[in-house]
Amino acid sequence: WTPATFATYTVTYAAGEGTGEDIVINNLEDGTTIQLAENTFTYTGYAFAGWSDGTNTYQAGENYAVTGDVTFTAQWAKLYTVTYQAGEATGEDIVRTVPEGNYTLESNLFTFSGHTFDGWLNNETKYAGGASFEVTDNVTFVAQWVENAAEPVSVTFLAGTDTGDNTISKTGIEVSITGGTLNEDEYRCYADKQMKI
Repeated sequence: WTPATFATYTVTYAAGEGTGEDIVINNLEDGTTIQLAENTFTYTGYAFAGWSDGTNTYQAGENYAVTGDVTFTAQWAKLYTVTYQAGEATGEDIVRTVPEGNYTLESNLFTFSGHTFDGWLNNETKYAGGASFEVTDNVTFVAQWVENAAEPVSVTFLAGTDTGDNTISKTGIEVSITGGTLNEDEYRCYADKQMKI
C-alpha cells in the first residue's frame, strides 16, 4: 500500500517597487483556498493598491484558490494631496492625502453665515459634493457660496392709528418703518429695510 500524495505549492508575497523581504508560504495543497494577506511592505509616497499574480490584481482579504506556485506582487498608487479651501467663508484649509485615481469629493466642510454651499471650484469647473474626480496630481478645490434669500419679518400692530406717513402711533410709542407701505395691521419688511422703535 502506497500512501496517497498530493501536489503542494508555494505562495510568495513580494514588495514590487516597495521595500521589504519576500514572504513565502510553503506546502499548500492543490486547491487550497487562501485569504490574501494584508500588506506589510512600504513605499514612501505611495499607497498599497492590491496584489498582482501577473494576470489579475486582487485586494487583501480576497479568497484565492491555489493551483500552482504563485507570486503576488504588491501594486502601488502614487499619493497626492487634495486641498479644500473655504473661499469667501472663514476656515483653515483642509488637506487630504489620497492615492492616484478616482476620488469622491467631500460634502461642504465650512460654514458661511447667510449663505448656502454651492459646490467646489477647480480650474473654472464646479463640482458638487459627492462627485467623482480623477486625481492625477495635487489639486485644490475652493468652496462656492450662494447668498440666502432674505427672510421676511412680520410686524403686527395690534392697535393704533396709521398716520399716513409710514408711522403708526401706539400707546405713546412711535414706530417708524423706512421703506415700503404700511398695510393695515401687518407690514412685511426684509433684511435690507430698517425698523426703528
